[in-house]
Amino acid sequence: MKRVLIVGANSYIGKSFRSWVAENSTSEMTLDSLSLRDDTWRNVGLHEYDSVIHLAAIVHSPKAESSLYYKVNRDLAVEFAKKAKSEGVKHFIFISTLSVYGNEVNDVIDQHTVPKPSNHYGRSKWEAENEIIGLENDEFIVSIVRPPLVYGPQAPGNFARIMNFSILTPIVPFISNKRSMIFIDNLSNFLFILIKNKVKGIFIPQNADSVCTSEILLESRAISGKKTLVLPIKLPRKLKKKIKIIDKVFGDLVVDPQLSSVNEQYSQVTFKESIFLSVIK
Repeated sequence: MKRVLIVGANSYIGKSFRSWVAENSTSEMTLDSLSLRDDTWRNVGLHEYDSVIHLAAIVHSPKAESSLYYKVNRDLAVEFAKKAKSEGVKHFIFISTLSVYGNEVNDVIDQHTVPKPSNHYGRSKWEAENEIIGLENDEFIVSIVRPPLVYGPQAPGNFARIMNFSILTPIVPFISNKRSMIFIDNLSNFLFILIKNKVKGIFIPQNADSVCTSEILLESRAISGKKTLVLPIKLPRKLKKKIKIIDKVFGDLVVDPQLSSVNEQYSQVTFKESIFLSVIK
């Protein structure tokens, strides 16, 4: 049985992973959680854990000083990774972000796309990645996970804004685009496989198929029984890129499947099922 420590006890991914494991694989894995909000973690022994999933982070906070991103996302993460290594943890999973690629990334992220973070969040995560990878050896395996947009029931961030928009407006703009996303249960399944097989490397897990943002709006309204007027809109790619909010929601961003593979199928929940579960819960 694998014993796993989730660092970042109150994170959406952490809480969801605990629920998923409880429902799907209790006999294969036991989980504990740890918060880094104070210094008590320094006195916690890690010798009993096979794997650590490090989720603790400052994300996009308008109130946060720039130095806080580096203190939490880089320095604290690296310090905890060093503690884990020195105390015999064999597998360290660092949850990073697609923000390491910055805002000037092309429509497709593949193995040739070079990280070029453009904000403190992305830069602090990128610097942490490099330092943690530098700790790796035969006894300390490192996995870096850079999820695209994570969505599901009560998901925070951009997906919550999309869902709120779908509820409020009877008119849905249909703008053709493709985005890589991952439903929270598929991400949990991915993490389970990563731990079970102790796979090292850099990964961008995603659903089996990319989706169109407008289809999320239409599907969520249909599930809710709401009538919708579809307004087809054609926007040139250059115009999408120039308007930040439109590019963030309706722009194209697709991940090459080669960056997502762990040699086992983890994307079990289909797009329609995932939107249904996100709406009804």
